[in-house]
Amino acid sequence: MTLSLRRAGKFLKKCKLGDGDMLLIKSDSELAKEQNLRVLFEAIERIGKLCMLIVVDDFDDVRTMNETDMNKLGWFRLKHVVKNFGVQNDPKNND
Repeated sequence: MTLSLRRAGKFLKKCKLGDGDMLLIKSDSELAKEQNLRVLFEAIERIGKLCMLIVVDDFDDVRTMNETDMNKLGWFRLKHVVKNFGVQNDPKNND
């Protein structure tokens, strides 16, 4: 099954994505196929959100962590990267 841009938009609307959010996709799912990921990327661009798509093998390793624990694993919020690493901030991002 190939994901249409319209269907991807509806899917993302249900997810209620915000700037800085991460969308996790299981590697063995239909959404993880290269063509579907490309459509999701385009749909995310169209809704104007700054978020990431991450493909994972299993959700068992994904759990809710506080920001300090996430930083220890190398995960940082966009505002931290902009402030500390000199990456240019996108004016659409108010995080």
